[in-house]
Amino acid sequence: MDYLKKIDGIVEILSANNRNVEAERIQDLRQAAFTATELLWSVGYELSRMVKTPVIKNMIGNEVEDLIQYCKRIDLLIDEA
Repeated sequence: MDYLKKIDGIVEILSANNRNVEAERIQDLRQAAFTATELLWSVGYELSRMVKTPVIKNMIGNEVEDLIQYCKRIDLLIDEA
């Protein structure tokens, strides 16, 4: 999986639905990460927290689940908020 492309897609969906605060939060985490592991942990955790809101879950729930499953396949466990 191209996780960078997946994260960018999630940001685009959030932005297209006027969820700019959430989109900026994910972009900030992406830019602040020094390693792929740090990126997946921080973004994965934040996204798992965000999808607890039903409106956001309807927008990006499937995309977030794909990303979390990818992390599990590479033995990177994301604490779900």
